[in-house]
Amino acid sequence: MAGGGGGLNGAAVAVAALEAWNACGPEGYVLQTTKLDQALKGIAGKIPCRARQAPELGRLFVEENGKAPVFVQMLRPQEGQVHFLYFWKAFGEAARIAGALAIEHDSLSVELLG
Repeated sequence: MAGGGGGLNGAAVAVAALEAWNACGPEGYVLQTTKLDQALKGIAGKIPCRARQAPELGRLFVEENGKAPVFVQMLRPQEGQVHFLYFWKAFGEAARIAGALAIEHDSLSVELLG
């Protein structure tokens, strides 16, 4: 469900967020943090504009210097669980970043080729 062009389609982001959430195997509106490590690659793959235009986005989903991935930090896990609303917010922010990176990449390509 990759988005195309420069802008973000809010409906596409919403559908992608719900698909990513359901693929994680939540229990209602909470997800056990033990499921996150396995789910991160799939979550990253659901973000619109993620593909070739924004490979830098992958940094949000990997551990650096022994710290949890930035995306996991944005989920604000508490007591071993992630609440759906934090997932929704983090996914939307990652999609916004991906869209901005894709626009930047497209603009740079036009400048270099133009």
